[in-house]
Amino acid sequence: MIALALSWCAVVGLLGLGTLSLPFPALLSRAYGVAAEDPVALLYVQATGARDLVLGLVLAWALASGQTAAAGAVMLSLALLAAIDLTLASRRGAPLPARLFHAGGGVVLAVLGVWALRA
Repeated sequence: MIALALSWCAVVGLLGLGTLSLPFPALLSRAYGVAAEDPVALLYVQATGARDLVLGLVLAWALASGQTAAAGAVMLSLALLAAIDLTLASRRGAPLPARLFHAGGGVVLAVLGVWALRA
């Protein structure tokens, strides 16, 4: 029950990040840990946000339809993306709060993904 509620929180977070990144990419780049102002760089922030938006919708579908294995696979994929984001942001000197956000999100998603695969 708690894991399912946390999984829906992940959906809300992904949809929120994805939605905010489209009109406010500079803000989201700072939250990511690597501030960007260049229009080309901001395009990539928007693309990453669109990725999060779409994956949030896929996760919502999997949870709503009771497809726990699919939800688990999506969450484990998101955990891998969080690890990659952490690595990339850390290489660029992201501040500690941004690195903790990536790391914490990745750990939570990995735990939830394993839970869903075992359900």
